[in-house]
This record gives sequence, structure tokens and C-alpha cells, in this order.
Amino acid sequence: MVNAASALIWSIVGPTAAFLGCCVPGCEGTFSARQGTAYCGVRAEEPHYTIAMRALAEGNALRGTGRIVEIDKDTVCDWLDRAGRPCRAVTTYLVDTLHITECQVDALWSLVRKQEAHLTAAEKVLALYGDAWVWIAFVPTWRLVAAFVGGKRDQEHANDLLKRLHAVSCGPIPFFTSDQLPHYAHALLHVYGIPEVLLHIPGKRGPTPTPKSLPPTDFHYAQVVKRRKGGRVVEVTTQIIFGSEAAVQAR
Repeated sequence: MVNAASALIWSIVGPTAAFLGCCVPGCEGTFSARQGTAYCGVRAEEPHYTIAMRALAEGNALRGTGRIVEIDKDTVCDWLDRAGRPCRAVTTYLVDTLHITECQVDALWSLVRKQEAHLTAAEKVLALYGDAWVWIAFVPTWRLVAAFVGGKRDQEHANDLLKRLHAVSCGPIPFFTSDQLPHYAHALLHVYGIPEVLLHIPGKRGPTPTPKSLPPTDFHYAQVVKRRKGGRVVEVTTQIIFGSEAAVQAR
């Protein structure tokens, strides 16, 4: 209740108020006006913090943002984490039961401190630095990133991405498109697939086989195939992985 009240009063009075009185009858307590907001716990002047967050939102780097407001890059990282928590809470609340008809899945490359090939043996054991990938599920109809996952380029994170998308969507299975990364097909079957029905043969020895995941009849997935020559894309075609060609072309 205090978080809801502070959020309401924050939108009215802004970040200048230090403490506010409780609006519950009979309660004489006070609470910080920053409670439950992105300013909670920040011991800096509000203009500097706001400018830093706006600079990061516009695509500025951590070091560049630190030079703009004259603070260390580690402080910018801490501020970014603090600002991201309420943003994530709002996104989790609003992005729910989406009726998605088409979805594009992709993985964007980045790095933490240095590239994977330049890591030492100790840094590889820590698994904190190196290549970092942001897996996204993009809805082109609304230009919305419905789900995202940060991590390595492996099957586990691909499965997590599709699980998060499935949790916030409703209705029929969307039409999926992606590049030729093989992780997507396995992740789609892992989340949306139907277990194979295995017939039991009396008297047959041996271990029971694990049922495979089969695509549903209304499941359509296509990959964009890019042919390169001399480092440039010279041809773009489509390869249908799941579904009929007529249904995919109709999309």
C-alpha cells in the first residue's frame, strides 16, 4: 500500500519531496517519496541521475555517459541496474496475454569486457566475461519486444526465450521466423511441440524410447536464408521448416 501511495504522490510532486506522511487514518508514520521508484537508494542529485538515464536510453555508452555527468562508469552501471528494476516490474505487469500472430526471434551479439577468444583460462572458468547474446522475440505488428533473455549462445537460453514468450502470449501459435541458427527449431519444439505417441509392443525387450516432440498442425516456422559473396548479401530466400508452403506464403 505504501508503494502504491508513494508512486501516486511521486507522479504529482516529483523527486523534490523528501518524506511524506502516511495517508492511512490513525497512522502518524512517514515514508520516503522515493520508495518504490527508480530514484530509491540513489545518493546523487536528481538532475545528474535523470540526465544519465536519458543518455543511456538514447544509446550512449557507459563510459560516455559517465563523462557527461562526471561520474565513474561503475556508478553508471549501478544506476542502470536501479533504474531497470522498476522498468522490469512495469513491463512484467503490462506485457501479458498478448495475442501474437507473427513473431521474429533473433540473437544480438555483444560482449562483457573482452571477446570470448581473448579470455584467459581463469576468466573462462568464472564465466563472467566474454561474448554475451541478447535473445529477443520481436512482434513486428506492434514493434514490441515481447520477451528477451541475456546469456550465451546455447540451447538453454534459446529455450528460455521461447518459454518467456509462451508465458506472455495467448491464442493460437504465432508464425515464427528466424535466421538459420539451429537452436530455434529445437526450442520451438521444446515449448510448442506435442509428444509423440509410442505404441507398446508386448514382449519387446529393451529400454522404453523417449517420445519425440512433433510440431502441431497449426504450427508454422520459416527461416530466412542469406547467401553471401565477398562478405555481402547477394540473395535472400526462405526455407520452410514447419508447416505447409501455402500457409507460410499466405502469411
